[in-house]
Formats: sequence, C-alpha cells, structure tokens
Amino acid sequence: MLILIDNPEHRAELISRVRARIDCEIEEVSEALCEGRPATRSLRLLETLTKILAELEVQK
Repeated sequence: MLILIDNPEHRAELISRVRARIDCEIEEVSEALCEGRPATRSLRLLETLTKILAELEVQK
C-alpha cells in the first residue's frame, strides 16, 4: 500500500483521524473481549489502520 500526501497539514490531519479511529476500534475490541464476543472485524481493521498510520508517519 502506498499513500502519498505532500501537504504536511493534510498528512497531520489524516494521521490524527487514523489515530482516533484506532482508539475507537481498540475500545470496541476491549468491550467485545470483556463480554466474550468475537472481535475479528475490529482486529482486522486495527491491523489495516496501524499499517496506514505507520506509512504516513514514515513520510514525515
């Protein structure tokens, strides 16, 4: 996956939004696991978002 964002302000905004979504998914996973429910979808989404975030941060 390759994400190129030349504008530092746009990149910072996207990083912030991805981090917020990761935090939300972590909360969903925690709640699901505490309740004994599967959290497969959220875990896959977390993996994807984490990869995107890592790529964006490397471009800084």
